[in-house]
Amino acid sequence: MTTFHISRIHTSRGIFRLSGHWAQTLEISAIEFMGTDGWVALNLSDENSRKLMANLEQEILTHLRSQHTD
Repeated sequence: MTTFHISRIHTSRGIFRLSGHWAQTLEISAIEFMGTDGWVALNLSDENSRKLMANLEQEILTHLRSQHTD
């Protein structure tokens, strides 16, 4: 697995920064969204956060693949 850190990604759901590991699948270890007062950390064990991460998975993987063309 490859470790990653995305300092800012614009998605269909907003602006995020996140880190974790990826290969064929995505494992997010930290995720924050840009709120009106700055970065807001999401609780990874929260059901709504898990649903959001699942919805963002393809956008994030597309971004990671475009950055790591081996």
